[in-house]
Amino acid sequence: MKNSIMRETSRCEEGRSGYHYFNKRLFPVVIMILFLCIPYTEGTPPNYKSFKRDQITNHQIIDDNLMQIWIVYVGQGDGILIRLPGKCNYDPDSMDDDTSRTETVDIMIDGGSHYPQNETLMENFLLQLYEAPVIIEHAVITHHDGDHVKGLIHILNEDSIGIESIYHNGLASYRRGKRNFSDSTTATEAVREISDNQLVRGMAFLDPDDDEQGKKLRESYLINTKQELQERFNNDEFQGVYQDLASAVLEEEDPIEVNTFQRCVENGSFIAERESALNRGVNLADIEFKLIWPLQRARKYGGWSETINGNSVTFRLEYGKFTMLFTGDHNEKSEEKLINHLNGGNQSNILNVDVLKVPHHGSWHGYETFFRKAGPVLSVASMGPRGFTTSWRHPSNEVISWLGGSHRVYHTFIHEKRFNWDDLQAKEEREKMHELCHILIETDGKQFRIVEVDAEDGDPMSPPTVQQTRRSNGTQWISTE
Repeated sequence: MKNSIMRETSRCEEGRSGYHYFNKRLFPVVIMILFLCIPYTEGTPPNYKSFKRDQITNHQIIDDNLMQIWIVYVGQGDGILIRLPGKCNYDPDSMDDDTSRTETVDIMIDGGSHYPQNETLMENFLLQLYEAPVIIEHAVITHHDGDHVKGLIHILNEDSIGIESIYHNGLASYRRGKRNFSDSTTATEAVREISDNQLVRGMAFLDPDDDEQGKKLRESYLINTKQELQERFNNDEFQGVYQDLASAVLEEEDPIEVNTFQRCVENGSFIAERESALNRGVNLADIEFKLIWPLQRARKYGGWSETINGNSVTFRLEYGKFTMLFTGDHNEKSEEKLINHLNGGNQSNILNVDVLKVPHHGSWHGYETFFRKAGPVLSVASMGPRGFTTSWRHPSNEVISWLGGSHRVYHTFIHEKRFNWDDLQAKEEREKMHELCHILIETDGKQFRIVEVDAEDGDPMSPPTVQQTRRSNGTQWISTE
């Protein structure tokens, strides 16, 4: 059974006072004593005018109204957990005599991570929050790059955590020789990956008769349901990490079977519709999950990486007046397409949110108009050493500036402070920036705040109060209006 989050109160330490004599020789000692005499008081996080919102240090939340959104440190990759408020809890076993609504509704988005040694980080985090066996009601795979699904695959292969429903973008990775993919397949025919003049994997052939000059992927290559996944798995069609994902989904039995493997499309059925079908009493009256991407017909946005990233499952969360946008690994081409698509339907205001999950770990592969249009008060990005220390240069200075400056962008791997990449060429200078943390967003639909929790020594069961004035520890409570 999932445990309740315990909240920690701050403490004040009384200073000490007193000194005996004063002369030049003892002056440094006296100064030190005077410093110790000053009572310790908790620092107040800065009140930033650039937020253009009312900010307060204290805000009381009724426990049943508290929503928590964790951006989990999973190394290089994404791993996010949304814990719905207690008022959404349900009775996990309606057949027994206990009718208490004790089961928290959780939505996990991806699970990291690029490096094998980090594949357990999402599992470890969940087992800090809850006692095993843990049930995750809903999991979203934004796309099946390894740094987003390897940790989720690990979870599916373990007995300590189970997942009920999985939502995905429909794209798969096919083996050479399957579904017409061969070394002679060209880039004008299909999205595929070539290495040493040999086909590594194929995604989908293109529709030559569409209205976008062959940019739409053929529907027959997309996976819509668990049944379709099973059929193609039985035919040994999948390759690489997608083969591992399919195997884990189909073979998961303990502690629970994956009941739903559902493709996501704009304005399509999603979490609320699934809960309605289950009819277990989850109250989503003031919570909405709105799918805005990918489109009904998946598109080509360039090569393999651009296309798989550009079709990332993207949705907007609304809780009361609080809003947040989850974006996967969108890139410049797909962000521009998304903007144009929303503008065409007079829906561009959907992007304007309180908090933005920064696409693609803050990569420079971004479309400025998208970030300006979103105009979030705060933004959060998941990243690890690979993205920061290599030529990827996560996060991008340009993206940080588009989002309003470093004091408004939080990262799981580095201090959120101003810097230029030219100043970080030396390894020791980069290492000074490291600060592994989970990012916690708390809200009751009226106010919200960000708190950093140390990923190595912090306790997610007892998230700290924001005790420091430096911006990397968190924010005050910010009004949603």
